[in-house]
Amino acid sequence: MSGARGTIAPRLPAVGLLVLMGGAAERDALAGDAVETSGEVLRAAIPAAAFALTFRNGDREGRRQFYASFAANTLATLALKELVDEERPDGSGSDAFPSGHASMAFQ
Repeated sequence: MSGARGTIAPRLPAVGLLVLMGGAAERDALAGDAVETSGEVLRAAIPAAAFALTFRNGDREGRRQFYASFAANTLATLALKELVDEERPDGSGSDAFPSGHASMAFQ
């Protein structure tokens, strides 16, 4: 019985992280294009899978490193968006660079 429990527990934090990081994917899935939707899902799923593996492997140090790199990536991306005045291709704002999607891919 403990074996079944051990396989579920490591997934719970990853599921929560996936929901937090990929909330826009559900909204975008209703809006349209399959390529765009898959990009939204993958931008959250890949880091979430890496995060989940830290639990599966009992890697506390890896989890700490994930938290630190996630925070640094987010802060750097948001700071650069404020500093660089680059208009979006559709003209909807001036926070096009750097791409949050691209920075998440390097997470």
